[in-house]
Amino acid sequence: MWFQRLLVPAICVATGIVLAAWGDRTVSPVLADEKSPAAADTSSAKALLEAAKTAYEGYFKRRQVDVAAPNDSEFAYRWSRRWLKSERALDNAKEKRIAASAAHLERMRKLEAFEEKLVEQHFASKLELAPVKFYRIEAEQWVAEAKAR
Repeated sequence: MWFQRLLVPAICVATGIVLAAWGDRTVSPVLADEKSPAAADTSSAKALLEAAKTAYEGYFKRRQVDVAAPNDSEFAYRWSRRWLKSERALDNAKEKRIAASAAHLERMRKLEAFEEKLVEQHFASKLELAPVKFYRIEAEQWVAEAKAR
């Protein structure tokens, strides 16, 4: 009887440990100095940069044409991060890291201003603005970290 009462919590704890360990292996920080095969090849790194830039800019072009289109600020954020990562893969010198981080910050400020405008026009809720504020603050931290390194 006591064994059955402990079995469920033990399974939950074990599952949590496995998921935490699995999550640590699959999620890598954006600003971590990673060595990827694409980073070694300049032409593919440039292609990745252009693809990320196109995806990010495409989001705003689509939204400007159709403000009633599905709002997905997470999409813009992810592609801006990929743009940042691609710039760093091309040149990881301190001044380039700072410039890339500052450019990402400007994109997040643009995204935040865009979302604020959508909220004012009642095309988005204040709830949708909260993550964008997080992205901007995070980008500010990344600029500070790039300057400190």
